[in-house]
Amino acid sequence: MQPCRKEERILTHCCSCCPPANSCSFASIVCFCYRYRKSRERSPEELEEITTAESLQFDFRTVRAATDDFSVSNKLGEGGFGGVYKGMLPNGQEIAVKRLSTNSGQGSREFKTEVLLVARLQHKNLVRLLGFCLRKDEKLLVYELLPNSSLDKVLLDRRKDASVDWETRYKIIAGIARGLLYLHEDSRLKIIHRDLKSSNILLDESMNPKISDFGLAKLVGKDQIQADTNRIVGTYGYMAPEYAMTGRFSVKSDVYSFGVIVLEIISGHKCNSTAFPYQEESLIQRAQRLWNDDKALEMVDPRLGGNFSSNELSKCIHIGLLCIQEDANRRPTMVPIVSALNGHPVDLPAPSPPQLASNGHVSPQASSTFSGNKDSITQLYPRLAEHVRSMPGTLQMHDCQNDAGKYIGNSTYKQNLKLALSDLISHSTTWFYNSTAGEGLDKVYALFYCRGDIGSDNCHDCVQDAALNVHEWCPSEKEAIIWYEQCTLWYANRLIFSREEEDPWVAAYNPVNVTNPTLLEQVVFGTVGSLINEAAYNATLKGFSTGIARFASSNVYCIVQCTPNILGNPCYKCLTEAVKKVRAGGPKAAFIFLPTCRLMYDFDPLFFIRNGDSYILFKVALPIAIPVFFLSGMSIGCCLKTNKQKRRS
Repeated sequence: MQPCRKEERILTHCCSCCPPANSCSFASIVCFCYRYRKSRERSPEELEEITTAESLQFDFRTVRAATDDFSVSNKLGEGGFGGVYKGMLPNGQEIAVKRLSTNSGQGSREFKTEVLLVARLQHKNLVRLLGFCLRKDEKLLVYELLPNSSLDKVLLDRRKDASVDWETRYKIIAGIARGLLYLHEDSRLKIIHRDLKSSNILLDESMNPKISDFGLAKLVGKDQIQADTNRIVGTYGYMAPEYAMTGRFSVKSDVYSFGVIVLEIISGHKCNSTAFPYQEESLIQRAQRLWNDDKALEMVDPRLGGNFSSNELSKCIHIGLLCIQEDANRRPTMVPIVSALNGHPVDLPAPSPPQLASNGHVSPQASSTFSGNKDSITQLYPRLAEHVRSMPGTLQMHDCQNDAGKYIGNSTYKQNLKLALSDLISHSTTWFYNSTAGEGLDKVYALFYCRGDIGSDNCHDCVQDAALNVHEWCPSEKEAIIWYEQCTLWYANRLIFSREEEDPWVAAYNPVNVTNPTLLEQVVFGTVGSLINEAAYNATLKGFSTGIARFASSNVYCIVQCTPNILGNPCYKCLTEAVKKVRAGGPKAAFIFLPTCRLMYDFDPLFFIRNGDSYILFKVALPIAIPVFFLSGMSIGCCLKTNKQKRRS
């Protein structure tokens, strides 16, 4: 029952890689030469793309002047791919400039996708692209400026008194639906957005919604039903289960995201907020429960004060629940949704009940504040019953260090804390970062680290959520730490960068135990032991390692992680302590969080298996690939030389 040793897997990969190496090399050479010759013959579509790009290109100096050299005062916000700045062109037109960070993960492919897709889309519920700019490492997208910011800031920020009436909310829901219908059915292209969320819904001066951020969009054939990808991107919580788990996406993936947004608009809560701390359920599960109990109106945002149409609201809840059904085939397309929202009679089926995960998971939406005995373990219910994993707020625990002292009002320490947290957010696409602000007794030390298998945009969302919400849980403590399933954020009035720390620590478990706990411990701890060595002593992994153990006929998914600043013996020590804290009895899932390391295992997937497989294959194939690529390079050079000589003759 022990997992395969890594040496055995490596040997298997090597044996399978060697035989086809020569044929692959030859095929790649032939393909390259053919494509090189064909590249000189531009298709009409390619010429159209070039013409479109040239007509939209802005001069970098113009954009820089419009934004006052991207000044902080003009910064509208920070997204997963970079900052957004407001500006004004010489003709007086206001613009919003999306400045992609060099380490954002959005490369030329995503940039070109967004430019060419949005330039061809014309709809009142889609944001309008004015142009772009490319200059060395700078990638800029220039959009129309929408004065009312994004939906999440206007409606879902609980720190603001967002008195948006029901008529406006209904208009926003209907507008988003019409925009999606255009993308899926009515445009000359068929586009799947793949990252539809409340922060990507912008609002104009009349509160009309406009879908934005097409950097992750996929263009598919008009008759194509679905597609697959090895690169799973998007935002957890809005991501359809089949896409998050298998990489399979379709228009129904966007429909799922739309359903989540509908429930957010109705309730006034984000899908990943800790809005219901005393109820062990998520926003989605709460909506399903209230619907089944004929109490759907109880989920309505109390800020509406009862001023709404019960029929319209019930219809929207019904539509939202149909859209978030786990079975993609049961979700409606946008055609009947738009028709129903426009007031036409549509026979909507009853939403199917949620399919609970096989291990009996229920939603967590739990948080705990620790004081006194820091060594106590708090058992929390694990995550969503749906298979959607790792939303920033799904598993949330925190510790407010009362003995570290407290700050008051607008003290210097509080101002320094704001600066440090803001700095963390601005660097939250880098997976690990530490920051300081202030001097002396008012100096703040802060850091975050994200799981190594998540995308930069998900890391950003997690860190931002933690930084913005920490004051709700620890409003005046000078030291606090927040653990999410995707990230950890920690700040203090003392140096926290130099060594491993094992206190405070928290744990969460699946309350269901396996029937053979001894075997589970042998299998899991055997795998975890190997992962700890990798995380601690393999610098290329940056403290993060994943593995799969076999228990009976099931997989057990394991993750260990240290902060990158404690690699080596300190990392090994921290993770070894984490192992000791796993509760006896064989829980089917365990999450052990210390300040500088974490250990997680679960019978349900915790990470994307494709990423792990491709990483191992690349690591093994590299010694074989180097000479193959060397020979390929020589052959390609000869091919280019031959082409050049033919043109001269």
